[in-house]
Amino acid sequence: MSRKKTHPTGETAAVSVESTAPSETRKKKETTKEEFPVQAAVISEKTVSTPESGAPEQPGYKRQWLLAVSLGIACLALGFLLSYLLQVRPLQIELASILGEQNLGEISSNQIKSDLSNTRLRQQEMEIRYLTAAARLESANQYITLLRMNDLVSKAHLLVIQKNGLEARKKLAEIRTYYNQIKPFILEKDAAIADDLDETIQSAVQDLTIDPEAAAGDMEALETHLDKVEAALFRME
Repeated sequence: MSRKKTHPTGETAAVSVESTAPSETRKKKETTKEEFPVQAAVISEKTVSTPESGAPEQPGYKRQWLLAVSLGIACLALGFLLSYLLQVRPLQIELASILGEQNLGEISSNQIKSDLSNTRLRQQEMEIRYLTAAARLESANQYITLLRMNDLVSKAHLLVIQKNGLEARKKLAEIRTYYNQIKPFILEKDAAIADDLDETIQSAVQDLTIDPEAAAGDMEALETHLDKVEAALFRME
């Protein structure tokens, strides 16, 4: 017997459609659920591997940047320190040594100049003392010479009185010798007195030979002239 094909009715078709629709929807949901984690993982990897320009930097990059900056600063500081120790410091030491030697040289030079100046002052002082002492000594010699002349005139006068012309002439010769020693000093003080004393000595020598009586007056005149010479040589300026 042949079977007749039966066609489903509208309700049956609807039920079948409805029954198949949820199954397809579930499949789509399951497929979506399975694909979503994979897509999210890919997106996250892309985000991590290639950050966008506006994304903030990671802490690892900050540490590397700070480390590089710190290393650069340390290298600069080390270079400056080495340059200072190897170049600047030796020059400073050498310059200080040169300045120290220069200062020592200046101090030594100033000390030498000071010593030389003090030596010159002492030399001038000694020269003044020497000249003063020499002048006093010369003045003393002049006074001693004048006293000897006075003594010889007194002895010659006594010899003239005793009629001892020969010894009187010897005394007059000694008087002439002493007179020649102090004559330049007398001329500096009073040339007229020097000339008068010279003429008196010469006249006394002549009178002892020609007129012994007049020789006694010449002796008195010599004593008077010697007093004038003393006043001229040792008077206060």
